[in-house]
Amino acid sequence: MPNPTSSPNDSPASSRTRQTTPRFQVPSLKILAGKAVKQRHLFFDLRNQELPPEIVTHHIQPIIDQLVSEREKSYFLQLEERQEKIAELSSELQQQGWFSKLLSWTLGLGLTGLHIGIYFILKANDDIPDQTKLAFISSVPASFFVGLCAGACCLPRPLAWTFAYFRTPRIPSKQVIDLNEEAMKDSLTP
Repeated sequence: MPNPTSSPNDSPASSRTRQTTPRFQVPSLKILAGKAVKQRHLFFDLRNQELPPEIVTHHIQPIIDQLVSEREKSYFLQLEERQEKIAELSSELQQQGWFSKLLSWTLGLGLTGLHIGIYFILKANDDIPDQTKLAFISSVPASFFVGLCAGACCLPRPLAWTFAYFRTPRIPSKQVIDLNEEAMKDSLTP
């Protein structure tokens, strides 16, 4: 039975086509302008002008976020490379025979010098008995051998790492992104 309110032109097929046709929204002029100047250098030339937040959030901020993430990745890669260089140089120093010998002799002679220096201070003091002074000076070889052993066993690894750490150039912790430089890179690329 036909519906009394429907017209003869209304058919079920025509009502379906009306429902399925998508609505086309015309983008705003701001969005169209943002798409037109999609190249970075044109955006950065507009930096002294106040831009609408829509253009900033949709077009400019993603570019800046991408530059920041690229710079962060580069920074962390440089840090990893530096740590590898430090470890490599440190292991090279530890494997050199002269390095541990130099450290052991330096520490042995340093402790001996300290021991003899204390002896001369004790010798100048007349309140200390001569037997104590003689016992102190006779223990000089013991301090020399303690220095030799400690220098050969304990110092090479930390000192090799310290030398390698200060010899390897540091990476600046503050990374600055020059937007003008980035814009020039983009304007020169075809």
